[in-house]
Amino acid sequence: IIGFQAYRKHFNFRDHHMTGWQEVSTREFYEYQDWLYKWGGGTIEDMLNKYDMIIPPPFDLTAQGGLAHDFCASRSWQDWHAFRNATKGYDWDWNINHVTSHWFVCKWPLFDEFMTDWWRVFKELEPCIKSEDASGGTVYVTRALDYLTERFFTLWLASRTDIRTKTFPLMISWDAR
Repeated sequence: IIGFQAYRKHFNFRDHHMTGWQEVSTREFYEYQDWLYKWGGGTIEDMLNKYDMIIPPPFDLTAQGGLAHDFCASRSWQDWHAFRNATKGYDWDWNINHVTSHWFVCKWPLFDEFMTDWWRVFKELEPCIKSEDASGGTVYVTRALDYLTERFFTLWLASRTDIRTKTFPLMISWDAR
């Protein structure tokens, strides 16, 4: 089993009745981290016997015009076009209106499958990323491939009707370090 979370965003396995992305105080976030450590993974293995991947709720981009328009407007249209060129072999629905953050938990074979696909694209994409028109500021420029990995994950996952997903809410503390 392999899983990823961000340092300020964690799956909320304790309060799974919550929905979406829940912003909490730094104190609540650290208390949850303590709980998470003591919980030790609890029922994740059981969940992965019923589901292939645990993911966060998708973030709706309808108001931003969808995945492509949002990326071009808020990150970099040049990098988006490089991404499109590097993924031209994929039969994807490019009119998708959400992004699924690439925090997930799954078994190793599925992770290996995803990473094999991403590595093929990454090798072609990396030298093409310029971020010269980046409107997302310095955060985007320093993490351009992270943002593009997230878009790849979103499109890859949306195209995979064979993958059974279980969604858990995210707990977020912007001030956590």
